[in-house]
Amino acid sequence: MMRLALAAWLCVWAAIALPWSSFQPTPSFQRVELIPFAIGTTRTQVLNFLAFVPLGVIGARLGWQPKKLLLFTAVLSAATELLQLFSATRYPQTTDFILNTAGALAGMTLHTYASLKLSASSNHATRL
Repeated sequence: MMRLALAAWLCVWAAIALPWSSFQPTPSFQRVELIPFAIGTTRTQVLNFLAFVPLGVIGARLGWQPKKLLLFTAVLSAATELLQLFSATRYPQTTDFILNTAGALAGMTLHTYASLKLSASSNHATRL
């Protein structure tokens, strides 16, 4: 079931993140934003963070270790930003990379915390 969730999340990511309609054959290096949090709205930053939280939960449910999740997220986010070089309407930002990775780690952390809380409460209930 979690593999299906991962596949679904990746499909949604591809539909949203890839420059399908704004593809241009020449990369736009002049639009690369290397300084984190220099531009962009709070709304887009929050959305970048939240978009990857489900990936962290899915990774945790699949039994991925934090290193594996971090590597997978970093590669996926870097690929997204690199592909945006070829977009006429989007541009690569280090902020997106940072927030995507942080969102996935937050999702894994939330899942781990919730699992521990549920485990502790069920252990407490069985002792009563």
